[in-house]
Amino acid sequence: MSLLPVPDLTRSAGRSVFAGADVAATARLTWLDGCPRPRFEDDVWSFAGRADAPVQMKVTEKHLPFDRIIHRPWRVVAKELALAWIATRDERVLALPRARRIPRHPRTLHARLYHLTFWLNWLHERRITTLAAVTQDHCDAFLRDYGVVRDKTTGAALRNKAGGSLRTVVSAMQDITDYGEVLSADRHRPGFRPWGTRSPRLVTGAPARPQVVIKTEPLDDAVLRPLLTACLHLVDVLGPHIVSLRTQLHAEREAGRKVEWSRNLRDAGVLGSLVDAHLRMGQALPRLGDGQVTKRLRSGWDPADPLLPVNFQALLRPSGHRDISKALFVQARPLLEGAVAEVGTEHAWCRDAPNVPRADTGEPVPWSLPLPTMSTDALIRVAGHACKVATSALTGMRSSVLRPAPSLLARARRRGDLQRLEADLARRPVYLDRPGAIWTATWHSDGNLTAHRDDGLCVRGWSATPDAAGQALQSFEATSRHSPKITLTLHGERPEAPAEGSDAPGIGRVGVLRAFDADRAALDATVAAITQLQRVWPEHEISDRVRVATNQLQTSAPQSPHFNLYSRQREHEWAGGESAAWVRTDAIVQAVDKVWGDFDRLEASRGPSWIPRATRELLTTQPEHLSAFLRHHLAEESAISLSVINGPAGPLYNVSMGGAHRTHLFRILGLPWVIAKLYARIPPRRFDVASVIDTSKGMTEVERVGRGWHTLLERGLLHGRIRQEGAFAVLDLDHAPAPWLLGDAALASDYNTAYERVYPGALTELGIPATALTGRKAWEQWLYG
Repeated sequence: MSLLPVPDLTRSAGRSVFAGADVAATARLTWLDGCPRPRFEDDVWSFAGRADAPVQMKVTEKHLPFDRIIHRPWRVVAKELALAWIATRDERVLALPRARRIPRHPRTLHARLYHLTFWLNWLHERRITTLAAVTQDHCDAFLRDYGVVRDKTTGAALRNKAGGSLRTVVSAMQDITDYGEVLSADRHRPGFRPWGTRSPRLVTGAPARPQVVIKTEPLDDAVLRPLLTACLHLVDVLGPHIVSLRTQLHAEREAGRKVEWSRNLRDAGVLGSLVDAHLRMGQALPRLGDGQVTKRLRSGWDPADPLLPVNFQALLRPSGHRDISKALFVQARPLLEGAVAEVGTEHAWCRDAPNVPRADTGEPVPWSLPLPTMSTDALIRVAGHACKVATSALTGMRSSVLRPAPSLLARARRRGDLQRLEADLARRPVYLDRPGAIWTATWHSDGNLTAHRDDGLCVRGWSATPDAAGQALQSFEATSRHSPKITLTLHGERPEAPAEGSDAPGIGRVGVLRAFDADRAALDATVAAITQLQRVWPEHEISDRVRVATNQLQTSAPQSPHFNLYSRQREHEWAGGESAAWVRTDAIVQAVDKVWGDFDRLEASRGPSWIPRATRELLTTQPEHLSAFLRHHLAEESAISLSVINGPAGPLYNVSMGGAHRTHLFRILGLPWVIAKLYARIPPRRFDVASVIDTSKGMTEVERVGRGWHTLLERGLLHGRIRQEGAFAVLDLDHAPAPWLLGDAALASDYNTAYERVYPGALTELGIPATALTGRKAWEQWLYG
């Protein structure tokens, strides 16, 4: 508390003259349609919607955080000053004799608030509660403290700030007096102005004209010349070839997205034809990158094996298979080794590259050595950086010029995309008829999303707009019919185009460990199930018991097909999230390898012997050590990764990126729960029937699936609109409580069977008669008539 007497103000504090003001309208700012407009009472003013904001403004500079001022009455003072700094044509500001007549630059506005916040909080720390108590001694003491650059760790003084860098804070301090007549919550005592009539330049000793001092030394010619030579060679000589390479790479990836990939090739005839094609053309077999070779060596490959560097995925790509089965690999080893001996191996990209002159001698040489895919991506990025370096060095352009603002037409198109997306997503919650969990979520302007459910579940991910956040969290609700109740906080500007989500946060090892420890009931139930197996499975019978349990599981609960309806659609993904939780093991209906316990791996240690070996290790662990054992193998090591398919009574899961072996183990042993990382994405807005089925089945199947969508829509199992694009039906989806019903009859009937096994009666309650759930033919009869 200040010991100084507080003189009376000439005007009592009251309602601000700017109370209730629309900041943008008061300051006569040009604003983008659809963007939120800051109000005077807001503790954070967002200028993200300012249409004429300078290109070089950072996202943080478009927000004025008055909430960083500790003493609340002084937040009002800061808001009144900030509005007066930009609303220079407002009649209340024009009446002030010392007020500035030119609006402050948007970046200057942020900087002045930044310095003013330090001054006001400095006063608050010294228990000064009114500006009327401020004296010149306070001002001088603050400027001495603020004018020193200190070490962030020790607080030791490093150097004094230059006078020019202190002018802004002195000017802001004096403005409290100069704009005093519009300040309602607090002001200086009558007649007091920090440093009197002295200007900020005289107070700080700053030069009359700002001295632009370039502290970075010019780049020495010994560095600059070879740098520019290399960049220009990359751009002028190699550039056309790199552009062509980039086009080929993108086309290859786009084609790969449209292929319905199978896992392991088992047909020796197909492999033989692929190898023969290489031999006939004298073309080397594709080679792995060095990193992948290293992984093979670590997994037990012989360094002298001639097949060590062969890239089987690239070799088998024309057949639509991702890998080669172990049995076929053993059978075809002589054929493959002979092919390697005859034509060798080589990286896939830049084979037979055309000649270009060397940069030093001009001698013709291939423009690139053969490259693996990862190095090809790196080369494309390097070429892009070379373009920027050369352009910047030769023209003097700054980053804001090299990356100009998008055209008005492009911005209008993106705003249109955003508005259509938000309109489509707004229809979806209407069909969620059950109250869901309570969530607290934070959405950032880059699309990153972090949310916490009231029971402690954490979800990290991204959404293209704040409005899509609810869709991302709905996948983590108890069922596909629950509507999450979300308190959403926005950090950063609201986008004028859908966010990309290129660097979305995920759940790391710490998050998985936290989820492991959070559900003690699931852990205890799993430990109890293992302990029961230890009592009834003698150690010498483990292998036989595993064989019997595997056969029983394969008979009673065969795996469903991989659920890939969402990824096969042409539409961009709009939102997704990742979490970690204990899940019901029986709800995992697909685990990569299609037959339970049958692992078709080239590495012997990861083959069929893995399940009996892992079972023996698990069942011979002492009961008191089982919790630690599970924690190590399920949470401390890389976690099982599952994709979520939410349904009307609860979710099903597919193994997505890792954990197939452990999933098979838990399913075969009948353990009730398993900890896993969960990933979910929202359903696309558009479903094209051509992306749902294999069109090679003919137009009859295309017509059947389209007719089935109409039936589902009529019977209330699907919500949306169906239109025709030629012979193909296109579904504009609002809601599908059982999303697998959108697939063909084979996928839908398989998932119906699995869902009824996990959640008995749920689909009947949804409106599907029990007779339609007895098999594929019954489903087709009910759906197609």
